[in-house]
Amino acid sequence: MHAADRSSFADAKSGSANPTLVTGHQHSQQQRPDLGLLREEMQHQWFHSMNKSFGTMQIKPQSNRKAYWLCDKCPDSIPHIWEASIKKRSVGSGCPYCASRLVCKHNSLATKAPVVAMAWDYIKNTGRIPEHYHQFSNAIAHWKCWQCSHEWQARIKDRVQKKSGCHMCYVASGQQKPRRRLPSLTASKPAFLHQWHPTLNEEAGIEADELTLGSQKEAYWLCKNCFEGVPHVWKASPKTRRHSGCPFCAHRRVCACNSLRSKFPELAAEMDNADNVLTSAQVMSVSNVKVNWKSPERGTWTQEVRNRTQDAAHGILRYALRAKSNTGPRDECT
Repeated sequence: MHAADRSSFADAKSGSANPTLVTGHQHSQQQRPDLGLLREEMQHQWFHSMNKSFGTMQIKPQSNRKAYWLCDKCPDSIPHIWEASIKKRSVGSGCPYCASRLVCKHNSLATKAPVVAMAWDYIKNTGRIPEHYHQFSNAIAHWKCWQCSHEWQARIKDRVQKKSGCHMCYVASGQQKPRRRLPSLTASKPAFLHQWHPTLNEEAGIEADELTLGSQKEAYWLCKNCFEGVPHVWKASPKTRRHSGCPFCAHRRVCACNSLRSKFPELAAEMDNADNVLTSAQVMSVSNVKVNWKSPERGTWTQEVRNRTQDAAHGILRYALRAKSNTGPRDECT
């Protein structure tokens, strides 16, 4: 650590924001909050220079207010500064850096697992470096073998805990047989292959002969079941397509066939106003998005689209039942 860093750390520990302007005697005379009810560790880690807003109040352990804390136990002498509520700290929450919940130099992947960090692919991991992650991170990163240049993706914690490495080097060492490749989509002919987009996949250089049912590479798909005649086009991997169909037909994506405008044209007229960013053609009739409605009878109000359409559907049903009961046989008065 540089001399300036050591000075800043000392200033942070003492609570002095500017040691050249505040002397030790003057600093000791500054008014501070009463920390007597807090645990000794919390009193020691109270970051005075960033908690000046507390004034001279008495800090109670059950307070939900957030405060800044400073831990000086970093092996690399780097200040651990974080924000947490007083109540959370009182029930036992400690330094998140020492617990490896936040990343510091002393617990980063580059420090804890330098051999694993050697395979970090700096080109594909744009803007990310091993110093940004700890060894137990769930993040998926790109790796490049420094021996055979094989590239792959894997979770950081799997590479450290499970000691997973380059598969090609493992196979070349004779310890494992090469993985058995599944038949291609063309050979296996799955039920969804008829939705293979003929032009977009060709333009992107994606071929069904190169993909298998277990492939995670995304391809383009085309569904022609839209009753409005609009092609449903989306991207998904063959592995995902084994368990999912057209997202437009399943009302997970908006289209002309499932939009509010096509399903409830009367309600669409009440939604299409200047107060909404979206139009009735851009939201589904089952959407949980809140929009502004306007009608001569009710004026202006805000409501979720799905609640509005449900109310309308129930109203139609009630009207039909009432009409049916009104047309039934009646007993004449005598």
